[in-house]
Parts: sequence; structure tokens; C-alpha cells
Amino acid sequence: MNILYFHQHFSPPESSGNNRSFELATYWAKAGHRVTIVCGSGNFSEPLPWFSLFKNYSINDFTVVRLNIQYSHFYSFSKRVFSFFKYLIICILLTFKWRQADIVYASSTPLTVGIIALWLKKIFNKPYIFETVDLWPDVPIQMGIIKSLLLVKALFTLEHLIYKEASHIVCLSEGMKEAIIAKRIDVHKVSVAHNGTNCSFFKPFENKMMAKSQLNLQKDKFIILYAGTIGEANGLTFLVDLADEIEKITPNTVQFLILGDGNRKEDVKKYFQSKDLQNIIFLDSIPKSDVKPYFDAADAGFVCFASYPLLETNSANKFYDYLASGLPVFINYGGWQKQYLDEFKAGISHTTSLGLAKKINLLSNNKTLLSQIGKNGRLLAEKRFDRYIISQIILDIFTSIKSN
Repeated sequence: MNILYFHQHFSPPESSGNNRSFELATYWAKAGHRVTIVCGSGNFSEPLPWFSLFKNYSINDFTVVRLNIQYSHFYSFSKRVFSFFKYLIICILLTFKWRQADIVYASSTPLTVGIIALWLKKIFNKPYIFETVDLWPDVPIQMGIIKSLLLVKALFTLEHLIYKEASHIVCLSEGMKEAIIAKRIDVHKVSVAHNGTNCSFFKPFENKMMAKSQLNLQKDKFIILYAGTIGEANGLTFLVDLADEIEKITPNTVQFLILGDGNRKEDVKKYFQSKDLQNIIFLDSIPKSDVKPYFDAADAGFVCFASYPLLETNSANKFYDYLASGLPVFINYGGWQKQYLDEFKAGISHTTSLGLAKKINLLSNNKTLLSQIGKNGRLLAEKRFDRYIISQIILDIFTSIKSN
């Protein structure tokens, strides 16, 4: 099968971004399929010459077509939109190069990637599957980023058209599926294939004392790791408030590590400094291949989002990586992730910093329970969230569509 995969934010192995598309393409290529990923340059360290429109790479037996289009979480909204449309236009201009594809897999964000898939369907009669990574345009509208009523109407019209014309829709969580079905989309047309994790890379690490020592962390501290983007949607001032509440309950017992970057990092640092706390360490983003020592040293993992209801549908990769690493997971929201944590007894959810601080304090002092929760999380990751399983779910959808 010839699979054409549009993902503007593809991350090569050496980058710090989410490597889901890299791992999916690797599995499909190993299964004997021809895979081509068309991406931008946002997650590549080496720039392309200004005069170069694109560059082809061969990675793990699949092809990457890297367009010379920059993107960054630090961009303003208008600059991000410009990058999205530049990707759209260049892809449409180059579609003749990929007319031999059997299946088109178009991964948002941005929503406009669906236009490329629509174009290929209309011009070359190529069936496409649309992957909803985030609920666009719903999330930026709810967060007040998109305010124009005319633009809102246009985006919802585009979204409906993309969903209607897609042969199938893949979304990354049960919460997303519910939201899509609520838009009057046939339930049989929508499948969940979680963001997932690599259970062969992320594994439980028993010798926490040694791991902490290697990172020059205090061995007697309960380490809570936040690994990921620090943006507006992540609402990391909550983490600072949580650190403050824990320090009031049991001073000098818990240390937070924030590993990552984003356009709100300096704001979070300033808020932390205003609290006159000492229990958060800020670390810069590092390649995904280098993060494991921090997961090994951590006693628990934390996922945080701002208090917008739609963000409860998120499918952040760190959630799955914590589970695979055997770390109890703490979250500050409800929704489908809370349901999994409750069902498998793999972590804790609470929407207030004080309430979560009290629960963390109780758990951090119960080593037996802490260990069991970590084991439950690892089992959950192996059963439901391993990326090999997820790759097979999506591949089965491809096969079904191609045979029809």
C-alpha cells in the first residue's frame, strides 16, 4: 500500500517534539508499505537554504518530504496562520508528485491540512482519512483566540466539509470522538487511535536513588515531572500554585521538574518567583531520545491544562509516557483521562491545587500504594496505549478503505 501522510509538525528522531508520526510511519514501513510523510521544517535543527523549496530524506525505510516552512510555538497567532497557509499552498502545488498514493492520511493541526486531502480526492480520486489531533476550530474559539464571527462560521463550515468528505476520521481520544459525533457525524465513521507511547523505550526504572543522583537531584525529595510544552493551553500557573500548597502542607518534601519550552515559560517563571518558592526546577527542552533519565528519576508525572472544558479531550503524549514509565499520573482536569486513571487505579485527578496537594501528600508517604499505582499504569500502557497497537488500528482502517 502506498500511504501519503500529511503532518506539518512531523518530528525527526533527534528533535524534542512528539514523535508519534515518526513511529507510526516506521511500523507501517516495516510491515511492507510505502510511506511518504510531507512536513514542514519547524522541528528540524538544520535550516534549509532560502532558495530550496523542499528536501527529501529517507528515514527508517520511509520517505520524508520536508518543505522549507518554519514554525514555532513562540510564533504569534497570525504568524502561525501564515505558516499553515504556506504549507497548504505548497502542498497543493506539489500534489501531482504524489498522485500514485493509495491512501491519504491528513493529520491536523492545522485544520487546513484537510483542504489538501480534499484537493487530492477531487483531482485524483484519492480516499482520505482525517486525523483530529486537536479539536479545531473549537479549542481556539473557546480560548478566545479566534473571535471573528465570520471566521468562526467559515472554519466550522470547512470542518464539516472535511469530515463529510473523509472516508474515515481518526481522533486521539474518546473525548474527541464524543465531540465529533455531537457534530452529527456518523459514529461508525469515527475511530479512536490514541496518541500513545513507545513501551519499549519508556519503561519503569526501579533504582530511583541512583537516577536522582545522576541528575544531581536530592534523593530524599519526592520528584514530580512535567515534561512538555509550556503554552497558554497548558495553564502551568496551576503547577506553581500546587507547589505552593504542597510546601505549606509538608515543607521541603516535594520537588517539581519542568522539562520543556513554550511561549508562556517566562510568565510561569515570573509567577513562580513572585511566590518566593524553591521547589521547582526549570529545565530546557531536550531531544526526545534524551528524556528517559528524567522519567527514571521521577516518582510521578504531572499533566496540566488551563480550565477550558474542551481541553479535557486532549491527548498529550506525556500522559502516555508517564504510564509506560510506571509513574503515577497526576492531572488537574476531568474527562476521559480521569476515567482511565480511576478505572485502572493509575493516578489522581483534582481540579483545585489544594485538593490535589492533599492527595499527593498522602500518596507520597505510601510507598506500597505508590508502587502499585505505577504498576497499574504500566499495564494500562501495554494493553491500550502502545504505539505498535495504535499503528495496527490505523493500518486496519487503511486496508478496509482501500478494499472498498
